[in-house]
Amino acid sequence: MSATAPSKIRLDKPHRVLEIDWPDGRHCRYPWAFLRSRCPSAGERTARLEPANPLAVLSKVPSEEITDLRLVGSYALNLTWADGHSAGIYTWDYLASLADDPRVEKG
Repeated sequence: MSATAPSKIRLDKPHRVLEIDWPDGRHCRYPWAFLRSRCPSAGERTARLEPANPLAVLSKVPSEEITDLRLVGSYALNLTWADGHSAGIYTWDYLASLADDPRVEKG
């Protein structure tokens, strides 16, 4: 699949969804919590020279609030979350594939 760029992108803050209008006429509403759970950087791991602190997991709960949204070239979005996480790049292809999930409202 090679998705083309959306025709419209909007953050609906009161309803906590990312709205995307695709050129094929689909209107998708992606819940923020769903997007955070599917963040493309979530599976990345870096090598550690020191043992992991098991209590660090308790110190910072991942945020499900988007504070910023930026275009990455002409192929993706970068979302910044309230906890400062901003390493995920959501390509048009990836977002189009997520639209098939039942948690994404289509209209």
